Amino acid sequence: MRTIRRLFKKYSDSETSKVETDLIHTYFDRLQKRGINIEEVQSNLVLNRRIYQKINQKIKPGILQRSKPFLPIAASLLLLLSISLTHYFYLDKPTEKWLSLRAGNGEQLDFYLSDSTQVYLSPGSTLKYTADFGDQDRKVYLDGEAFFKVRKKVNHQAFVVESTHLSVRVLGTAFNVQDIEGETTAVLVHSGKVKVEERVTKQQQIITANQQVVYDMASGQLTKMDLQQQEINKWFNGQIRFKSASLTEVINTLQRRFNVEIEIKTTKLPTYPISGDFTNETIEEVLNSLNFLYGITYVKIDEKHIEITIH
Repeated sequence: MRTIRRLFKKYSDSETSKVETDLIHTYFDRLQKRGINIEEVQSNLVLNRRIYQKINQKIKPGILQRSKPFLPIAASLLLLLSISLTHYFYLDKPTEKWLSLRAGNGEQLDFYLSDSTQVYLSPGSTLKYTADFGDQDRKVYLDGEAFFKVRKKVNHQAFVVESTHLSVRVLGTAFNVQDIEGETTAVLVHSGKVKVEERVTKQQQIITANQQVVYDMASGQLTKMDLQQQEINKWFNGQIRFKSASLTEVINTLQRRFNVEIEIKTTKLPTYPISGDFTNETIEEVLNSLNFLYGITYVKIDEKHIEITIH
């Protein structure tokens, strides 16, 4: 009981992490939409237990160092539901009900939206959506990279992902959207069919399973290509795979995945493309492989800082 009280105090004192706070607010919004009031939660032990089970179903540990930070969230939510929801239900509710989830560098989130769509959020990425998601539309806003397993709605309501440069529209499929500064902007379909649209020129491409659309920022063009199964980067399963990537893109990816800062001690960057599968390797092993393949050496300053040199 003392642990639960401490968790409640942590939330009351605004000391919860952004992920914990966003999940709490998301669940409270859904409770309000379904008409569940405080007294019902406090008095109905069966309902209380069912809510707790649903929370545990919704919160899953990710691939990269995510199991421990999630442990207190379910306990915090159960406490708030069973002891006091008054502050959130009745005080200072925002008029704009926007919700967001962010995966920090070195983190990966795995969660479900209210329409049962599963989302894997890549390190350093943010997903935003309205509190009434699924009622009028199923639109989300992505800053970064995410893999979606979209459930098809009975009324054929489309699922839409808006990113910085692209708009992606689907009905029911599994696909990846990557739109990160300094990295390749692309949409890759694992199953089903996807319509990709460039947001300024409105150029469109339709792609199906094992196809990818790559966006060229300089020309504004969308280029469609076929991929072999072994070329598909399933980062949400822990893979680290590059295909004709620039050194800048490789460095950006490593910084996000391993939560480190990498400084390049070279004024002129090489132009050769980098390819390779570095799945289940530590960052030291990845850098050692790059040294062997491309002559990239590194010095580890500390756990969070690395300097690399190209010979």
